[in-house]
Amino acid sequence: MAPPYGVTAYLATFARKNEFSKPVNFVMSYIFVIATTEILHSVLGFSIIVVLTNVIMVSAFISFTRFKHPPAIALTIFSYIIHETDYFIFASLAVLPILVTIHVLVNRLNMII
Repeated sequence: MAPPYGVTAYLATFARKNEFSKPVNFVMSYIFVIATTEILHSVLGFSIIVVLTNVIMVSAFISFTRFKHPPAIALTIFSYIIHETDYFIFASLAVLPILVTIHVLVNRLNMII
């Protein structure tokens, strides 16, 4: 698992009562990252200024909305490291339902135990 996904999986599994661990937070922040990354990649290409702009946009999103999930910043940086937009989008969208399922299953297991 890529580092940003791993941190989200950790939060969903072991720190699920944390404000950053709500499924709606990581789903909305991941969708925001995917959308802004795709738009900026398509319009401006790849450069350090684009990375910085995207990180600032995501930081503002998670700071000023109710969808607080700091690993979204790492996900933004990761999208530029892999430098392949289609793979990034596919991987992120594939991992999201898995992360939500992990969160739900762990919560249900704790209710039983």
